[in-house]
Amino acid sequence: MKKGMLSVMLATFVAAGMAVGQDDSRRITTVEKQIQSLTKELELLKQQETDKKLEARIDELSKKVGEGGGKPEATAGFKKHFYVKSADDMFKLQFFGRVQTDFRFYEGGNVEPVWGGDPHDTIQIRRVRMGMDGHVFGKPHRFKAQIDFTHDEVHVRDGYMELAYVPWLKVRFGHFKTPFSREQLISSKYIWFVERNIATDNLSPERDYGVMAHGDLFDGHMQYATAIVQGADSDGGDDNDAFDWAYRVNVKPFKKSGNEWLEGLEFGHGLVTGNQPRGNSLRGRTAGDLDFFPRIQRHGTRTRVGVDGAWYKGSFGLQWELLHVDEHRPTIQWDGVGPPQKLGSIQHTGWYVQTAYLLTGEKKSAKHVKPKHNFDPIKGGWGAWEIACRIGQLEEQSNHPMFSRTYFDDWGNPYTEWYKHQQCTAFTMGVNWYLNPRVVFKVNWIHNMFDEALEGKSSDVDSVLGRFQIYW
Repeated sequence: MKKGMLSVMLATFVAAGMAVGQDDSRRITTVEKQIQSLTKELELLKQQETDKKLEARIDELSKKVGEGGGKPEATAGFKKHFYVKSADDMFKLQFFGRVQTDFRFYEGGNVEPVWGGDPHDTIQIRRVRMGMDGHVFGKPHRFKAQIDFTHDEVHVRDGYMELAYVPWLKVRFGHFKTPFSREQLISSKYIWFVERNIATDNLSPERDYGVMAHGDLFDGHMQYATAIVQGADSDGGDDNDAFDWAYRVNVKPFKKSGNEWLEGLEFGHGLVTGNQPRGNSLRGRTAGDLDFFPRIQRHGTRTRVGVDGAWYKGSFGLQWELLHVDEHRPTIQWDGVGPPQKLGSIQHTGWYVQTAYLLTGEKKSAKHVKPKHNFDPIKGGWGAWEIACRIGQLEEQSNHPMFSRTYFDDWGNPYTEWYKHQQCTAFTMGVNWYLNPRVVFKVNWIHNMFDEALEGKSSDVDSVLGRFQIYW
């Protein structure tokens, strides 16, 4: 407004000056001075307006910088895991780990040839693991590394890179779990009992070095994985030129059916096969980590086949698995006499069925349990409580004798008895207390029944296992 008034006044003075006669120089001089004064004031106002526009532009740019351009180059936080990532999410690093402290008590007969006496009650650190995962130059370029520090030793548990541009085809290179058994593929921090079942623990491969393709098909109704691995299992080095081939398929036919009774139903199938050098057969041990028959020699093709399933409905969970392994035995001269003969294959067969129910109403799944109310005695929260039971069996047999036991008659004479079969049936009851989603306390009672006493005083062994676990 002020600027407009000055312009009008200036124009008025100019017009007045033109009307003045040329002979009246005094009045002309006065008008000129007034015009110069008004012109300077107008220029000053123009400069002030320019400064205001400049300030407004600076404010606008500062606001934009505050909204985006001024973000830090990296951020950190916690979402399932502790993480650090770049502002554009092109780089991300997550940190995770777990600590498991176990106590174990045993009661019952001993198995002399394998255990060498009664097993000892003990408290031990079962697992101490630290790891990291994330992606580089975008989410499709994933990696994972996990180290185990248990028993003053360092082992690489996971160490792989993965390309995952599309959900139906992801390619993994490195050290990872072989795709085979359902429960073996579930992390130890999520399993329902202190230890995995007797069938999976003895007959399924763990981790191995290799390359694997896997992905989701049919809108998540099917998951598949196929891998070429060296066949050494776990952290063992490669001891031959042959490789194992493995595959697994898991189907969720009613995943999006809308039927609450069928949505949580799934079925799986796996296979691993390959040639093995001369060496020891698969082991036989209880869930309490007690061997109940010695390994024997095998040489040739080893084939593992498994079928499994799971069902989750509200607070209830059901899981089962049937595994069979065939190991060729070498051609040897039996008892050191006669012509060499080919021994019959070792047939390992194992199965289990397990159920769990959350008494406090939380939802059961293959992952962690999230309590409705975390444990806090001051505020009245008592966490989540779960009961679980399991029955499983492991059987070893062959057409030719595999095992022997030595006993003494009434006169002290030793006798050796050969037999072709050994079997252990394990019944487990468990109680799990989830203090919060990251802390859990488990107690299991396990009753192992053997069909051969193996020199022991009893064919039954009872174990009580407990675990306090924290993970992040």
